[in-house]
Amino acid sequence: MTLTVPPRESIQPFWFPLPPLVGVAAPLEALVEGESVSTERGAFFRRRLSLDVEESYGTCRLGDFLRIRPPVAAALSRVPELCDVPLNSVLFLDTETTGLAGGTGTHAFMVGLGYFQRVNGDERFTLDQCLMRTYGEERAMLTWLAEHMAQFAAIVTFNGKSFDVPLLQTRFLMSRMRLDLGEWLHFDLLHPARRLWRLALGSCSLQQLERHVLQVGREDDIESFLIPAIYHQYLRNGDGRYLARVFNHNRADILAMVAIASRACSMIDESPEDAGAPTTRPRLSAAEQVGLARVFEQMESLDSAERSYLAALAGVLTVDLRVRALMGLAGILKRRRRHDEAAEHWQAVVDELPAHSTQALIELSKYWEHRRKDASRAYDLACQARDCWLGGLSRAKRRLPGLASFQRSPSPSAPDDFAHRLERLDRKRRGLPIEEDQAPPDTAIGSIV
Repeated sequence: MTLTVPPRESIQPFWFPLPPLVGVAAPLEALVEGESVSTERGAFFRRRLSLDVEESYGTCRLGDFLRIRPPVAAALSRVPELCDVPLNSVLFLDTETTGLAGGTGTHAFMVGLGYFQRVNGDERFTLDQCLMRTYGEERAMLTWLAEHMAQFAAIVTFNGKSFDVPLLQTRFLMSRMRLDLGEWLHFDLLHPARRLWRLALGSCSLQQLERHVLQVGREDDIESFLIPAIYHQYLRNGDGRYLARVFNHNRADILAMVAIASRACSMIDESPEDAGAPTTRPRLSAAEQVGLARVFEQMESLDSAERSYLAALAGVLTVDLRVRALMGLAGILKRRRRHDEAAEHWQAVVDELPAHSTQALIELSKYWEHRRKDASRAYDLACQARDCWLGGLSRAKRRLPGLASFQRSPSPSAPDDFAHRLERLDRKRRGLPIEEDQAPPDTAIGSIV
């Protein structure tokens, strides 16, 4: 069999034939309303859209972002300096690239910038989509970006800390342009999105959040993994039909970021409406309430975390999430020295979900030993905890026929020093003296969240 090798000049990253499109090939300029922007280093193509802030994207309006209180955005992003940044001076940024690996060989052939500005006295949301039609237009596009981005104090991205910003920084350096993107305050939405919705959704990709959080389905879109191939095909044949869809994809990504930021911040903002809070807060599912409670815990807002856990437990949860909610709430109650209430929730885990009750049994053993001074009951509970953990370990070690060689993962460490605890409790219940080094400080928070 003879292999046909394509010419060297036709080999490009992510190159493979794309499905043919119906109709006649057309240049990009005939399909996308835009303009050629001239700079001192050449020209590039730009599409500029101006959108009404009352326009909706899914369940949110674009202008909802302007109603966010900066301290809320600062708390959710874990960037304290955002407290002093007016949100109408924030820049939303998203790139489309020639590959996913990054490095010096990957280019950002399209950069989308979204920002709020006043136009003829009215607040508008402006979206600039900058495209280098050839590799030779990169320096022109970067020159305009450097000048335009300088007027903003902070940027919002989705996974931009790991990908978009380092890639752009590399392109500026490769073009011998001095622009330190690390100077900008950076609100990366991926991380708070994972904290809020990973338990409810599993995957926290931007399009997954659009479908399940914003209730948005995209039209005339293109899969992300095809975008590098689309650009390289455009460079070869000049047909702009597929590339026009990339403009739509980039537009949707930026609008989704605005809506996700608004939704996420409104979830954690519990200030009164007259203090600038959103006029309507979203209704949350029980699974979202668990994620929200975890965020409040990390923010040390224990009252809010407790309310969210209670709201979650009042709804319908999977077994795993119910364990998390019960244990999380019990952990908060223990921190607040409400030990009897915490014990009720640990006991609920044992009664309702015995196969997942190892940690709850350990905490109950501590409670009966130190709070109720009942060493016998504490000993029995510690024995149950050990047996429950060993039973789970035994189930996990069962191997499927023919797959033994693929199941050699190390055994998980025990959640407690059962031997030490049982020996100490056995001496205690029999009235025997206990050496000082046998009494470990049981001060750990009883939460597996």
